[in-house]
Amino acid sequence: FFGIGYWRLESESHTHSDQAARLTIGQLSAVGVGSLLYAFTELGFGHLGISSFEQVIGWFEDPFIVGALLWTGLISTALALYLETVALKVVSASELTLLMTTTSLWGAGFAFVTLGEFLTPTGMFGGLLIMAGCAL
Repeated sequence: FFGIGYWRLESESHTHSDQAARLTIGQLSAVGVGSLLYAFTELGFGHLGISSFEQVIGWFEDPFIVGALLWTGLISTALALYLETVALKVVSASELTLLMTTTSLWGAGFAFVTLGEFLTPTGMFGGLLIMAGCAL
């Protein structure tokens, strides 16, 4: 479904070329609703280690948690989705899918360059599978 989402987004971004923000809001809404449905139906409060709704409300009193949620929601998710939507005006869905599929490879390379980390043999095999999948 990964590539199908980009294919549909490419179609919509060409049809509504001046509506990247609205398309992004639609994607964020779908992710938010899907995440909440999963959390409440599949996991349930007990499986998440949450004893009460008041505990959840209490988290929003911690400035670190609020900052982390804002960063994750606005920068890591909303900005990334917006830029992907804008990018689909220039590149095709298949090209974007290939680029996004190799994200973990770029992350591993960045970790090697900046932190000196090395991949395990299992990680190298996974990277090989990703590259083979992109080549096919």
